[in-house]
Amino acid sequence: MMCGSIFSAQTDETCAVESYASYQLIDHYIHDFGDVAIAGGPVSATFHVLSSGSSPMIVLSGSTTCVCTQVSQSQDIIYPGDTLQVVVTYNPFVAGTFKQSAVLSTNTYPYNYIRVYVKGNVIESDDKNENNIQR
Repeated sequence: MMCGSIFSAQTDETCAVESYASYQLIDHYIHDFGDVAIAGGPVSATFHVLSSGSSPMIVLSGSTTCVCTQVSQSQDIIYPGDTLQVVVTYNPFVAGTFKQSAVLSTNTYPYNYIRVYVKGNVIESDDKNENNIQR
């Protein structure tokens, strides 16, 4: 293990971590869309994440729990004090309640990921413009 590495945690009592990347969610970690119309198409929620460590936070990859959900981020390297925007988009295909998560793998300590959730209730509707706003 290399002391001061932003990819490692302190595991040896003789080696102190001098530099690390960490984060904090600014607003919330779960977004409730409420009722979402199938005919209205995809809906998106934006989460803001502050890079709060002493080293840059690096986003390594992103994944979701369903093909109906996509995740994207505003940048891959977030310097201390800067904010990352994470956008989670849900595409309603089937009526009923949903709760999906998106995970960004990162170099952060003590947890090496950021997990956020979107949830709601998909309804059948004839109004195709109902979901055209970002909530």
